[in-house]
Amino acid sequence: MNSNTEAPIQIRATPRVVRTDLEQLRDAAASGTFTAVIGAACSTLEYPREPRSELIREIRLKARRIARELDEAEQKYLDELIDYDTVKGDDPEIAASLLNFYVAILRFDRCATRVFKTAATQEKNDAGDRCEFLWKRRYGSSLPRSLSDWQAPLAPSPHKKQFREQLDALLVATEELQRSPSARDWRDMGLGADGICNYLSLMKKQWFDDAGQPRTSESLNLVDLVWLGNLFWHTLRFDRPYYPTTAELAFQLSLHTVGDTGTSNQTPPMLAQAAQALGYPHVLSRLTEWFRKYGENGGKSEFYNTVAGWLDSSFPPFQQLQAGPGRRGLAVPAHVHDEL
Repeated sequence: MNSNTEAPIQIRATPRVVRTDLEQLRDAAASGTFTAVIGAACSTLEYPREPRSELIREIRLKARRIARELDEAEQKYLDELIDYDTVKGDDPEIAASLLNFYVAILRFDRCATRVFKTAATQEKNDAGDRCEFLWKRRYGSSLPRSLSDWQAPLAPSPHKKQFREQLDALLVATEELQRSPSARDWRDMGLGADGICNYLSLMKKQWFDDAGQPRTSESLNLVDLVWLGNLFWHTLRFDRPYYPTTAELAFQLSLHTVGDTGTSNQTPPMLAQAAQALGYPHVLSRLTEWFRKYGENGGKSEFYNTVAGWLDSSFPPFQQLQAGPGRRGLAVPAHVHDEL
């Protein structure tokens, strides 16, 4: 499915049951009928006790902690996005500047949804509207084919003043992230605060003139709403030790290329597009650290361990096959096999 059509936040209260039995997986590996594909897709496995399930539980706990800073209507909006009310566990400690950012982005996102609601629907439930927008777009009901074609003009909106104020508040909260004592640690973990600030500044310049009035030629479009959802999700998961999906990694990398295009109006990044960030030495040097952090819980996954066991048992005969008559073999250092 094209990433442009996916809702930016997908949280399930109950982990999805995986149909593939791990014992069958081992049997298939032993009989030579299973081919292991290692990649970010494995990070979507939501089987109980698998890393992705634990990530979702930790993010729901984060959301419950954030809810303590919100009023009742805002709590309801957050619960529509992330079902945090029934999660079990202790609320995590969150740095004050990061907590302020979560509150600011949630309020701005809610205001942006209201702008869309006024322009596109008469429904009263703003959180429901946001989910309905993205659900309809995902499942192909009668909406514009392109996300960028679905627009809500800012100038005539009754929420334009609050929209600008909430955007300013989000920019201030982002700048606080840059000045936080934890800023260096967050930078090394891939938060991308500089890119977030640049992107939001481009948004403001695009939507408002120097006097703070909405530009009559500009609109809030669905791409912007999807990007805000992706940003909220990214900032919730960036410091958690779990492998990202390809979409999550693409968004994280894209924050390190903001400013190259001169515009904030772009579709959610594909991984191949975001890979241009690897041309930046400071990103490439940190990518290994990101994945070292993400892999901290990899050993707890029965799925990962099963695949690793298959690789360990299948590599020696594969190496012998490659080294047969007329073949050059594999130039693989001995320690690689030892570490599998």
